[in-house]
Amino acid sequence: MYQNLAQGLARASVTNRIRHRDGRWVWVDAELRLVRDEAGHPSGIVGALRDVSARKAMEAEAAAARMQAEEAAAAKGQFLATMSHELRTPLNGILGFADLIQERNDLPIEVHRQIGLIQTASTALLTVVNDILDFSKLEENKLELAPTAFSLSDLIESVVSIVRPSAVKKHLGLRILTDPDAPAYVVGDDARLRQVLLNLLNNAIKFTQIGHIVLAVKRVGSEAAGEQLRFSVSDTGIGIPDDKRDRLFERFSQVDGSISREFGGTGLGLAISKRLVEMMGGQIGVDSVFGEGSTFWFTVTLPVADSARAPAAALQIVERRGPSARILLAEDVAMNQEIVRAILETAGHQVDVVGDGAGAIMAIEAEDYDVVLMDVQMPGMDGVTATRRIRALSGRAGRVPIIAMTANVLPEQIESFRAAGMDGHVGKPFRRDDLLAAIDRHAAQGAELQPPATDQVASAPAVLDAEVFAETVALLGDDKMNSFLGVLRTRLQRRLTKVGDIDERNRVASESHTLVSSAAILGFMTLSKACARLEAACKDDGRELAALLDEVAQACGAALAEIDARLAGVEKISKAG
Repeated sequence: MYQNLAQGLARASVTNRIRHRDGRWVWVDAELRLVRDEAGHPSGIVGALRDVSARKAMEAEAAAARMQAEEAAAAKGQFLATMSHELRTPLNGILGFADLIQERNDLPIEVHRQIGLIQTASTALLTVVNDILDFSKLEENKLELAPTAFSLSDLIESVVSIVRPSAVKKHLGLRILTDPDAPAYVVGDDARLRQVLLNLLNNAIKFTQIGHIVLAVKRVGSEAAGEQLRFSVSDTGIGIPDDKRDRLFERFSQVDGSISREFGGTGLGLAISKRLVEMMGGQIGVDSVFGEGSTFWFTVTLPVADSARAPAAALQIVERRGPSARILLAEDVAMNQEIVRAILETAGHQVDVVGDGAGAIMAIEAEDYDVVLMDVQMPGMDGVTATRRIRALSGRAGRVPIIAMTANVLPEQIESFRAAGMDGHVGKPFRRDDLLAAIDRHAAQGAELQPPATDQVASAPAVLDAEVFAETVALLGDDKMNSFLGVLRTRLQRRLTKVGDIDERNRVASESHTLVSSAAILGFMTLSKACARLEAACKDDGRELAALLDEVAQACGAALAEIDARLAGVEKISKAG
């Protein structure tokens, strides 16, 4: 300040702490003016001091409150992470063992019924955990949308396939009404749209005892931003009184206390759905007649995408069976080791188990694995540290696919796993189908790391693996198997015929990826492996695709011929009958 005056400025101001004449320290705003004599030379300084101790005290209190709030937010985040891990870990054991027991055929019907009740209760508890975590992320503005191109019909089909068993169990009809004018492919966050639809459908099924559920999709207009779509879920359930509707979308709110006691739930589902729809720029609402039923609806505007941009959807099959893989499981909890090993070995995979990250590194250096399932929190060396060190290894060992298997599912945690070099994650508690799907997906990637054999001449493999086909028929039955063959035939005709050009490597990779597991599940191993090689080659910009495209085309043609022959046989038997 004084320097400013010395440089010729007429005025200056400063806030500083000075000692009062009574000995205490006070904060003051000082306004100072330079005084000059008749010749214009500086001759003194005139100042005015104003006590601002009260203002500084308020600022200090505000800063302390801000720091306290930040510390509380950090503590909340840590609490949520800890709670998620502590709840998901035992739930993983409950759901895992329940799934394994439910598959046994030597138990009384009553035991199967009781295990089913355990699964239902555990799934309900997992829903509560997920709702709380999702709402917390929304409250802290940490949840972000991830728009991508997707098939609208595939989204609807996948959502309905998930809730259909619940509707069938209650003997409820479940119908889909799709506007023919609705676009086939759109751009949006399909995962969050699926979450909203599942919430509305699950609520409709939960609150409906007799009647039916209808999921309708309608195009209601067109804007510069895209097509305006209206999704609605109608039921013939208990309905909602007029004076209670305004509470529906509030957090932790239900129409009355008996709802929670009779049907369960946190009262967060609709609040989360409302926030998600609003994040997408849409609106959500409800029309209802008490005692007759309700229609929950929401509108969103989604840009139209062409089919080339949209990834192909994989076959939704409850039981998955891909090629056998050699898997390393790094997990320190004995219960989890037993569950995962049993699930994977039942599916035909070979499993080695280690108890910490250091053991995982030693195993990978000694043996070749197709996939590594890596727990994140382990004593000694944790999974993230182990992954970083594995990625530093040379050769195939450093490139083996690693899947995080963890109860830590917050976005920042998942991002840290990927930053360490992990290729994907399976959240605990996992369902058997999700775990096997992840193994199928990444095992194909790991198989590509195997060096090609040069000292053997193998005969041409059969179009269809009879053993896998027979096992799948035994599992699903003839009718379901023929249905899946028809689905695969349609997808081969519709999608692989478009893989003739190589101008769009991402699209070709996506089309190939769809068939890696779908073909393997039904026994078409030659086609599955050819698609896996083509998918991997598409990710290498410098690699020529022509030979691999021919290989896939030939495998596709052979698979189509095999499917046509089998379905034709079924048709002849049907007509003869």
